[in-house]
Amino acid sequence: MPTFKVQGQIYHRIGSIFPCPAEEPKFLQIYFIDSNTEQAEQRCKIVQQVKQDLVLKLQDMLQRNNSYIKSFKSAIEKLGPDFRIIIYADKVPADVGQLIILPSSFMGSPRYMHEHTQDAMTYVRNYGRPDLFITFTCNPAWSEIANELFLEGNAAERARFAPETTLTAFFRICNEDEFARTLFNHQFPRYYTWDSKNKKWSPRKVGQSLSDYPGIKSTDAIGRVYTVHPNNSECFHLRLLLHEVPGPTSFQYLKTFEGRICSNYKEACQVRGLLENDEHWNATLEEDAFMHSPRMLRDLFAVML
Repeated sequence: MPTFKVQGQIYHRIGSIFPCPAEEPKFLQIYFIDSNTEQAEQRCKIVQQVKQDLVLKLQDMLQRNNSYIKSFKSAIEKLGPDFRIIIYADKVPADVGQLIILPSSFMGSPRYMHEHTQDAMTYVRNYGRPDLFITFTCNPAWSEIANELFLEGNAAERARFAPETTLTAFFRICNEDEFARTLFNHQFPRYYTWDSKNKKWSPRKVGQSLSDYPGIKSTDAIGRVYTVHPNNSECFHLRLLLHEVPGPTSFQYLKTFEGRICSNYKEACQVRGLLENDEHWNATLEEDAFMHSPRMLRDLFAVML
């Protein structure tokens, strides 16, 4: 009987509920035999050298106490002798062929796996290739974690900042915090922690204190910015600016250089001199070499050309 797992839950494929022609009933098919005595006889044929009276007693005990057998027997009785299953080939479900993109929050989806791969490669870039990679499960909803990470906040304040993302909240704190304006986006998690309830960054409470900035603590936390394919030009060049411009206060700030407001992020990269040589392409190839296959690297190189 084939067994497989979906979303961590084990499932069994039961096959046909009736035996094929010239075959004897077995397993689940035996429950469709009307007589308990015939069921016991069939089981004794399959498993030799068992006592039929003992099998009858076991069947009787299971039928009286096992909820699954009770439900199954009830379903069989409701079907009746004239029950038929008819499949019409002209009936097609409305959602067949509909494209559905599963988000990274859907466990096991391509985006979920890609996000975890990028997390792993971020550690590799910072600390080198591991000899042993150990993972463990941790649910941020556990009370022991929630009590440490999240403080009770004002409901109105949480609603006020609900539309914000980690990036827009990064812009906001750069407007308010002098030290934040010295950091690049990927350096931020080392000194600040994300409060998902209030949608804001807060200075870390534990770590090594910085003498020049009282109240700021440094940790070994690692941040990263999602990789972007060069085909998506605006996002690719926005990502480049986030790695090269410290303390941006808005998207327009990233597009502005020496009083000039550029029309797009690629132009902003050009006026800042970030595209004068091939350094950004070298950085892209070095980063992708950690997480992509040789074929994908060849495709990326072809796009660059």
